[in-house]
This record gives sequence, C-alpha cells and structure tokens, in this order.
Amino acid sequence: MTLDKRPTELLEISPEDDTHYADISTTNTIPAPALDPFLGILIDGRYLLLERLGEGGMGCVYRANHVLMDKHVAIKLIHSELAHMEEVAKRFEREARSSSRLTSPHCISVTDFGRMPRGELYLVMELLEGEELSKRLQRLGRLPVAEALRLTAQILKGLAHAHQQGVIHRDLKPENIFLITHGDEKDFVKILDFGIAKLASESGGDNLTRSGMVFGTPRYLSPEQALGDTVDHRADLYAVGVILYEMLTGTAPYEADTAMEIMSMHLSAPLPSLSRHGKFPVGLQQVVHRAMRKQVDERYVDAAAFLHDIEHIDLAAMPESSHLLKRVRTAVVAVHHNVRHHPKTRRLQTRLHRLTNTARHAGQRHGRRLWQWIMSTRRNQIITGSALLLSLLLCVMVGRCAATDDATNGDVPEVFSATAPLPVTPAPTASSKVDDANEKAKEIRAILSKAEGELNAGQIDEAIATIKQVQPIDPKSAPAKFLLGHAHFANADHSVAMFNYEEALKIDPSLAEDATLRANLQAALERSEGRDKAALLYAKYGGAKALESLATLCNSALTHGGIRRAARQALIATEQQARIDWIATLTADFHENKECKHRKQVIAEMRKTGLEGFIPLLQEYAPKALGGKRTARRNPHACIGKDVKEALEALRSGAPDSEGAPE
Repeated sequence: MTLDKRPTELLEISPEDDTHYADISTTNTIPAPALDPFLGILIDGRYLLLERLGEGGMGCVYRANHVLMDKHVAIKLIHSELAHMEEVAKRFEREARSSSRLTSPHCISVTDFGRMPRGELYLVMELLEGEELSKRLQRLGRLPVAEALRLTAQILKGLAHAHQQGVIHRDLKPENIFLITHGDEKDFVKILDFGIAKLASESGGDNLTRSGMVFGTPRYLSPEQALGDTVDHRADLYAVGVILYEMLTGTAPYEADTAMEIMSMHLSAPLPSLSRHGKFPVGLQQVVHRAMRKQVDERYVDAAAFLHDIEHIDLAAMPESSHLLKRVRTAVVAVHHNVRHHPKTRRLQTRLHRLTNTARHAGQRHGRRLWQWIMSTRRNQIITGSALLLSLLLCVMVGRCAATDDATNGDVPEVFSATAPLPVTPAPTASSKVDDANEKAKEIRAILSKAEGELNAGQIDEAIATIKQVQPIDPKSAPAKFLLGHAHFANADHSVAMFNYEEALKIDPSLAEDATLRANLQAALERSEGRDKAALLYAKYGGAKALESLATLCNSALTHGGIRRAARQALIATEQQARIDWIATLTADFHENKECKHRKQVIAEMRKTGLEGFIPLLQEYAPKALGGKRTARRNPHACIGKDVKEALEALRSGAPDSEGAPE
C-alpha cells in the first residue's frame, strides 16, 4: 500500500478542529520504523500529507495532495517546539509574506500559510520535481560556459522581479537554485527559500534584519553581510557572481577551514581569477569581477544591468596564449629591473622598445633583427648581453601570441606590457636630491599600483614578485611591506604575512587603520600558523576595541585553547594584564586538557598568581580528597597530586610564587 492510496476509513476526524490524523496503528502494511507521525494528516481540511521529501534542523518538507482540487503541492512543516519560538515564527512568516509577492516563473510560488492546532507552522508551495544546482555541481564538477550563463540569466530574471517587489533574498546559494523541466524547456530555474529574505519596506529595527547580525551562507556572503551591515539588493548580485564563478570553475572562489576565515576572504582577499581554471570567453572575467566587487557601489546597479552583460557575452570570442603572455610580462619586468639603472639604459631601452613593439606584430623575423643588433654591439654585451638575449626570446614568444590575450579577456590588467615604453630613472646628481626622491616615490607608487591590480586579479605570485621590485629602490618602504603582507596572507602564508605586517607597522603605525589588516588579523587567530604574532599585532595596533576583543577571548571558557592563550600572551606583552581574569582563563586551561603535563603547567601558573580564588578548584584534586595513597593507582589525577598540594600550601599562605604572575 502506498501512502497516497491510503484508505479513507483509516482516518479519524478530530472533533476540535479540521485536522485529520491517520490511525496508522491499525495497519501493519508499513514497518513501524518507517512511519512518520505526520503522514496521513489532513491539514485545515484540505492538505493530505503523503510523503516526506526532505528533512532539516527546523522541520520537514512533504508531498501533499490538495484534496478539494486534487492537486499535489509541497508543504514545509516547522516542528511545534521551534514554531513557538518568536524568532523562528517571524522568519517563517517572513518567507510566506515575501514569497507571496512573487509571481515570476523563476521564483517558487507560495499559496498558503498557517498554524496547526498542535502548534506546527506550515507553508504551502508549488511542488517541484528536478535537481538542486548544488547536486548537479557535485555530480559534474563544473558546467559548460553556455549552460552556466543560461542558468545565471534565469536567476537574474527571477531576482529582478523579486527586487522590483522589494524582496531581497540574502541567502542565494546552489542549494536554493532548483532546476526543473518547464514545458519543453529543460533546466528551468526556480529560486527557493526566501526564509531570511528582507522586505525593503520594513523598518531596520526588526530583530531579524537589524544591523550587526550576520545572515546567509559564508561561501556566498557579500562583504557587507559578513560585517553585519545593512544590505540591499546588490548583496544578492554578489552571491550570483559567486555562484557563476562556481558553475564555471567547479569550485567556490573562497575556500577555508572555518566560516570566519571565509568571511574574512570575502572582505579582503583578492578577487579570484577565472584564468587559472582554463580559457573563458572574452569579457566574462570582467562580468564576474564586477558582480563580486567588495565595494557595493562598484557592483552592478541592478539585476537587469548584470543580465544585459551576461546576454552579450560572445561565446566564440576565446582568448589565446593567455598563460604564455603572462609569463612573458613577468620576465620583461625582471629584465627592466636589472638594466634600468645603468648609464646606457635609456639608449638600450629605446631600441629594445622599438624592436619589441615590432616583434609583437611580425614575430620571428624581427626577433632575428634583435639578435643581429646584439651581436653587432659587442661593447654592450658585457652589460646587457644576458638580459637582451632573454628579451630576444620574449620577442619571439610575444610575436607568436595572438593579439587577443588576457588583457582583452580581463583576466589580467595591463600592469606591464611588452609594447609599453620602459620607464627610465635618471642618474641622481647632487643638485637633484629632492627631484630624485620624488621620482623614487612616484616609481614606488606605480609599482605598488601594478601589484594591487595583480592581487585584485588573483595573480598572487606575480603581485609578490612585483612588490619586491621596491626593495632596491627603498628597502624601508612601509606601503610595500604592508602590501606584501596582504599578498602573503592571500597566499595562506600567514607567518610570512605577519612578519611583513609587523615590519610595516613599525615604520608607519597609521597603517593599522586598514580594514583589510584588521580582518586578516582576526582570521589569523583561527589558524595555529602565525596566531601568536597576529594576536600581538592586534593588541599593539588595534586600539581599545582590539584589546576588549582579546580580553573576551582570553577570559572565555568557550574560546579555543590556542586562541585563548595567544590572546593572554598578547595582553601580557602589551602590559594589559589588568584586563585578564586569571581565575577564568587558567580554569578554562585546566579543564581543557586532562593530560598530566598540561595540568602541571597550568597549576604552576595558578600558583604564580597567588590568587586564593584557585583554592576551591585545586581542593577537588587534592590527594586527600581523592582517597589518599591507597587509591592513587586508580586515581587518574594522581600524577598532579604533589603539584596540587604545593600550590594549595602556597596560596593558603598568602605568599605568591617568587616568580610573580605568569608571563
């Protein structure tokens, strides 16, 4: 017997309401463990629950039949114990209200909402049969470009309608994109779950939308959501950019071990590059980048503008030789760095530029001209032979590259081009020290600007190489060291990043105001590598708020032990011991690990404080309290008995350890 053919005589009518409960105990057709207490219920005299389709932490989704219309629908049911919670009820009501406004075929249709007599909340919506986008990505890894763009266009059409109705989704992700067959059209997009949607007309005082609260899924969270700031419809467009990136590459743009790290990457990590995953149509990278700009005002103004660019991507316009040209640019930068300060640089660079520019269009023929020139100017060979030989190879390679490269694709900004004149640094003279300093500063700014462009394009290794060009110009450049810290952090080299941050902050403490630095320091606390240095820098340069945060981490038993100890040491190093609750922090350390070696160390630190507040805790582990020597073998804490006894004696005497408080 199937559930949708259950005999009507098995239903008992509850006299106090219109909800019918099936007397499922009278049938042995279905094994007891498979039964669901809600199956067979008739809700509000109309909806007969037939099959459970899915289950989550808040409730279940069922296939149901509208018995009066003989139409199958889906019903989301929230458990009664949760439905009585005000926050949950408001969120559920929000989904009903926001979804009821939407009539786009790309948004799921909600038709009814109510509460059952036992307290369960239910939401009635159209029944969909198909596949979540997340399941397809798990199955296929990545999608063809044409398919990814077609799905993105449909998502944007649904969002354009929702935004026009004042509804902001706020939790777009592949799990909420459902693909169905709609008439003759396969893979028709339906946007699901407006459960944490925000109605733009609502006041900001609503607990569900108030500033400071973080809503959404970390992988697809816009920077403003990660900060808990007020959001508008452009947060949804950011999420679409992330989803598009994942469809094209098979991976999310930002991946990390913890939610905090992922949110930090949304705030500060460079925009990801598509080029590392293969070739894509010209202009597609710019579209993804514009959608994922960290500054809200730099994104698409609305879904329609985003959709326009998606629909005008030329699938046939594919870049060529992108990776080759990238390597060429990096090598040319190195050549420029090695020869730029030589007295003959100006004349050599002029000829090199002219021949390089020609070789770009003509290839090997002009590469041979350069070789002949090198051989004919023997007096320059000692100075520039190796550099220009490399340039010969570069010219030949560049000449073979198609004109359509990464720059036109948008994968790589034109931070340096083989066709551009190489900048010339004039030899310093005694009468031009000021001008020379200005020129150096200008050159450094240009280099760092290029590096920032490379970072924004996801070219981390190239950015690091570019930043290092500042070293011979000004070894103590704080902006260069600071940007190098950002680059190494983006490359997950946290220890190196912290070293560069520290060097930069020593030179220019005002850099501590940088929002990216603060986000990176907070994220670094989550990882063991570089954690201690991150906490120390946060304490030294983060100001009063940073010290308050570190004190909270230090004194909380809920904090990870490594983070708690790093915060404590940072407060000690910055002479902020007054913020430390020694009893709270060391008690948390003591309970964190039961190993004898660990607890001996903590007891020693307790003893150093001289605080009597540790006595009640230590008494619980005193040898006498644990049964003395007779039970020592059975006592798992016997190994710390001597330490406990000595600590108790010292604390009771009122004389702190001679070494003073822990350091």
